[in-house]
Amino acid sequence: MTMTRLASAQVSRRAVTFAGVGLLLGACSRTMTDDSGGGTGNEATIAVLAPLSGDQSALGLGIQHSVELAAAQANERNVVPGWTIKVTGRDDQASPDTGRAEVTELIDDGSVVAVVGALNTQVSVAVLPDLAEAGIALVSPGNTSPVLTRGDRPVQAPTRPFDNFFRTIATDDKQPAVAARHLLSQLENRTVAVVHDGTDSGQALAEAFTAQFTSRGGSVVADGAIDPQSTDYSAMVRALRDKGPEAVFFGGNPPQAGPLSEQVKAADLQIPLMGTDALYTPDYPGLAGETAAGDLATSVIGPTQQLPAGRRFLTDYQSAGFSQPAEVFGPYAYDAATAIIQALGRTLHDSTDVVAARAATAQALGEVEFDGAIGPVSFDEFGDCRTQPVTVYQVSENNEWTAVSTVNAGTDQ
Repeated sequence: MTMTRLASAQVSRRAVTFAGVGLLLGACSRTMTDDSGGGTGNEATIAVLAPLSGDQSALGLGIQHSVELAAAQANERNVVPGWTIKVTGRDDQASPDTGRAEVTELIDDGSVVAVVGALNTQVSVAVLPDLAEAGIALVSPGNTSPVLTRGDRPVQAPTRPFDNFFRTIATDDKQPAVAARHLLSQLENRTVAVVHDGTDSGQALAEAFTAQFTSRGGSVVADGAIDPQSTDYSAMVRALRDKGPEAVFFGGNPPQAGPLSEQVKAADLQIPLMGTDALYTPDYPGLAGETAAGDLATSVIGPTQQLPAGRRFLTDYQSAGFSQPAEVFGPYAYDAATAIIQALGRTLHDSTDVVAARAATAQALGEVEFDGAIGPVSFDEFGDCRTQPVTVYQVSENNEWTAVSTVNAGTDQ
């Protein structure tokens, strides 16, 4: 679906933007932790498939180290009696072909029982058939396209393509519903204008929001598209002013959303502009100018530092002495690894054969349940995290994004 492709791409781009300092460009493609303290001789390996070099390396290394933290803690607490959990990092370079090559080697490694990854949706699409054939679970901390768990028609006719795929992060299709609900319930905005950037993906996002907003009793009083190559939106602004909406929902990116918001407010329409996580970038408030305060964006990335369990994770991560920060996907990777380790507590309990435990571990993942760094973690029949937390962020008076609410979009719609 075009909407989900836009949103997935924007999550990755936005996350890279937030992570943008201190990227490590020469990371090893393969690293192994030797976390002692758990087992007495048997070893099982959780592989991490992520970009460990290149311009997304900060995100990939944060994922890997978060998995290493989960494994070290599990070994210390003897979560899987008789076994030591190890971690190996494989650099997919954000490339589907490279990811497949790495996975081929992982499958042949008899110590590998499950994989945390990938960060990029296209890599997961490439490696899932091979992993499924080998019975190896793939638990993603960053893939947000609903197609991975619900097939090509995720809303009309959801069908799970791969029983071995799970994720700890929310899916993109939850964001328009959360945006609609926030405008209606929290801001009591009953009328909106819906604008997009003229692209297929922007239009699909606008249509998804419109469906959610109107189904909840709201009214769309104006809609239309702008020219993404222009920064003069005066004709659109005049049309909006004549209709008097209480908010604007925009399907598109910050270079267009910022000037549109600024011009709307310059026309004496003191109303917020809202979008999804494409807008949740450090540069958006500056692009929207001095009147950006009050503008909103949804994101599948939650405010980890505001959650008690999230703060514990960040404290433990810092205490572990990793040279790179956890970055935005670290908590989701930590929970992905924790889910795998919980499953291993069942499948390796009476076993000494890692390969034989692979398929059983993938099946056992469907039964895990725990309180993770990002909140309650368990998986539905499609492999999605049941709660699917989506956060609404607002630009504050000092032109910074601030979390204002988090909705469990999987259960609270």
